Amino acid sequence: MASHAAGGATTPATAPTETGPVGGHAAVDPGADTTTGGADAGPGDPPTDASCAAHPVFGSSWPGGFQMEVTVTNTGTVPLTGWSVHLPAVNADQVWGGIAEPHPDGGTLITNTPWNGAVAPGTSVSLGLIGSGSGPTDARPPVCAPLTG
Repeated sequence: MASHAAGGATTPATAPTETGPVGGHAAVDPGADTTTGGADAGPGDPPTDASCAAHPVFGSSWPGGFQMEVTVTNTGTVPLTGWSVHLPAVNADQVWGGIAEPHPDGGTLITNTPWNGAVAPGTSVSLGLIGSGSGPTDARPPVCAPLTG
């Protein structure tokens, strides 16, 4: 697109420059307890970053069981339309705020319910569960997977 300066001269418009991580990928903290998923932008497209983090907080425990809360946070720049959290070492017996099923690699996979799948950037939703097993002593970090679109 060209613009006209005073006196009728035409000057070319400059294209905006893109800034961001090299290769279109966001940096990942190696000590984070999450797995992020993202969408790479094509040439000329604005960058998009769909990612989430899952933070577990263990509450009460008793022989053979425990209670925990998991907060799912949209750490990206685009709204999520859904999410899932893999809890590798947790057998969820009861879940509130999510739909649980056994994960093929062990543990439990929890997906959003229809009412809490939409998560705006920088906001969170929580779920709670009662689990069986050793819980806090055997828990491995959760893996969060975002859904968009």
